Amino acid sequence: MDEAVLGMDIGTSSIKCVMFDLEGTEVFSSSNSYDLLRTNPDCIEIDPEVLWQSVAGAIHKITRQNSENKKKYRISAVGICAMMVMPVLMDKDNNVIRPIIHWFDSRLQKQYFKLKKEGKDKIVSFYSGSAVTGESTVNALDLIKENEPDNYKKINKFFMIKDFIRFKLTGKIYSDYGDASGTQLLDTKKWEWSSQSIAELGFKRDMFPDLLKPADKGGFVTKEAARLTGLDENTPVAIGSGDGITTIFGLGTYADGQTGITVGSAGIVATASKLFPEDIKQRSYVFCHPFCDRWYSLMATASSGEIFRWYNNSIIKNDRVSYADLDKEASECPAGAEGLIFLPYLLGSRNPYSNPNACGMMLGLRYKHDRKHLTRAILEGICFELKDILRVQEEILSKKTIKIKEAGLSGGICQSSFWTQLLADILQTDFVTSKTKELGALGASIMAAASSGLYKNLEEALNHMVREDKKIIHNKELEDIYSRKFDLFHEMYKVFENKFDLFNT
Repeated sequence: MDEAVLGMDIGTSSIKCVMFDLEGTEVFSSSNSYDLLRTNPDCIEIDPEVLWQSVAGAIHKITRQNSENKKKYRISAVGICAMMVMPVLMDKDNNVIRPIIHWFDSRLQKQYFKLKKEGKDKIVSFYSGSAVTGESTVNALDLIKENEPDNYKKINKFFMIKDFIRFKLTGKIYSDYGDASGTQLLDTKKWEWSSQSIAELGFKRDMFPDLLKPADKGGFVTKEAARLTGLDENTPVAIGSGDGITTIFGLGTYADGQTGITVGSAGIVATASKLFPEDIKQRSYVFCHPFCDRWYSLMATASSGEIFRWYNNSIIKNDRVSYADLDKEASECPAGAEGLIFLPYLLGSRNPYSNPNACGMMLGLRYKHDRKHLTRAILEGICFELKDILRVQEEILSKKTIKIKEAGLSGGICQSSFWTQLLADILQTDFVTSKTKELGALGASIMAAASSGLYKNLEEALNHMVREDKKIIHNKELEDIYSRKFDLFHEMYKVFENKFDLFNT
């Protein structure tokens, strides 16, 4: 019986599970969705038990497919990645204390401004190397401490969503350095929890979990979890890491200057560096690389693909109009959308500006514009925000004499040949895509393969399981028009930077 690994990627509203063979080829896949808790417009949370049942169901679909297939595989290890920054709170009996506060939740932004006013964001950024932003873990923990003191007193340990799912599979409580760096409460230079930041914020030190490497074993599937999922009891489960880190890692990004760009619900640009990628202006995140001897300089949008979904579902609201239709329309519009500029900050700016007040704007409208112009302007605006991020990324890394090399591209954007080409043209960067579409699940599987000894280390697992697909070459002839349009985009953000709060009253 051939061996395989199971990787899962737990996203904003759905779970993807994929079983890979040891060469990184997808064998079986499944998905499940789950609903968010929305008790009021400001409050968006996740019921952890609903999440677990959805994950268990997605795993069971895989194990059932495997059992019913003529050629059966032995699932030798399990890997998990999930949304970062959202803490799961556990009491002394290992029961979840309250629902998980989603990073979409606007209460976090109010907490952000409070911490910023108190100046506490500066010490957090000093030790973590990362900018404190509107959805940061520190905001969620501070919100609980300030507004739910009874719940805060009950906290014995907190960990992240992938750790919760691993706990449900194995009964063990750990986190990893990558997700810990995402909380911004890790001293990323020393690879340990920052006692200074924790003390400054008034958090309990003993509620911070033990940390292991992503490719370490995080426990074994229990009898109860085996019953629910169809996995074999005692199957090893890797520690794993957060989804942003794991997806970029799934592109094979580990050498100095190697860059991964993911455009899904949000957009991520991450570059590997063996030198600590410090930014004295505190515009980026510093995340611990799965190799645990280097870092990712990483920046993210608050929303990217989610904007296009909103545009289709909430503005167009026509079931007969598909994303392919919108792609075709946008491609028929000239580059630059005939003067339209879209600022894509529907959920604020994450990096490099850390401005939760920022909001979306469509500038330059004339009677000559129709839907195709709006569609193209929205797609261009999302790409311009990523160009703004890449500009800052290059500035930070140039101080370490690291140059960004050809970038890997992943995420839902890869379903659109028009949008991928548009991004390449606006960034004036060539891309390589992966044959694997679910790169979060692949990255988690690579960690699982290394943790279980199927490969001797992560680098060997990467070399066997990462498979490049095609190359996207940017159009140099469009450099001038998009350079001028980007300069205007950047200028418009600066014009409104200190005025966005006028639109949020």
